[in-house]
Amino acid sequence: MKRSSALFVAGVVVALTPCCIGQFPAPALPPSNSELNLPRFEVSTVKPSKGDEPSANWFTPDSVRIVNVPLISILCDGFRTQLSNIFGAPAWVSKRHFNIEAKVDPEEAAKLASLNLDARRAMLLPLVVERFHLKYHLEKREVTIYGLVVAKGGMKMKEIVPAAPGSKEASQPSFLLNMGPGRVESNGIPLTYLALRLSDELGKTVVDHTGLSGKYAFVLEWTPESSLDSGSAAGESRSQAEPTETTAPSIFTALQQELGLRLEPNKQLGDVVVIDSIEMPTEN
Repeated sequence: MKRSSALFVAGVVVALTPCCIGQFPAPALPPSNSELNLPRFEVSTVKPSKGDEPSANWFTPDSVRIVNVPLISILCDGFRTQLSNIFGAPAWVSKRHFNIEAKVDPEEAAKLASLNLDARRAMLLPLVVERFHLKYHLEKREVTIYGLVVAKGGMKMKEIVPAAPGSKEASQPSFLLNMGPGRVESNGIPLTYLALRLSDELGKTVVDHTGLSGKYAFVLEWTPESSLDSGSAAGESRSQAEPTETTAPSIFTALQQELGLRLEPNKQLGDVVVIDSIEMPTEN
């Protein structure tokens, strides 16, 4: 089960801003919500999903709406970490999907509207603690991270030449477009953001070690892991897996063939979340 990346923001423009991934050698959990002084969701409803709607999250200026999303994905967002850095969760946390609606106090709405997407995700953690009676602790463990590097033969992406300051082109934003499972299209992003999307796909932290500082246009297509042979389920063995009854290669092969990049697995000491207990919520 990999982390869901179907996140949409309604009524809010979220700019691509620098993030921690790519700046540290090993996974490190971000500051707590109290340290960040984030508002809290005061009113919430939590219901098991019937599974008849597409999975998605919407953030509005004063609320969040989560539809048909597994709790493990919400935990990943709340802790701002990858699936591989969460231990001890019972099986239902990955299998059961939920619909959640929550609002902040009207006095906090202005503060919420000013937050970036990462901070809004962090606000989900206190909600899970309250409604699912989550108890957890943090500790150091050896974890696998992937370094995104240039493959032998060089990169194959098109670098976007910076537009002249003040021109119409210079005002156009850069987008990382997730067009669905197994496809990512970019109109000119730094590779830091490709590393983030790969982290979502693999459920493990991916760090940009390419040394390429430009912005790139590309289309990357691969067979999602759920469609690969079960023998490729874990760790470095996935890099050798071949797709079954599909036309697109694995993410590892696609990166080399289509972008001229590859993933190098490494084990390092990093911060992880250990779930001590978590309960099914009372429906309301």
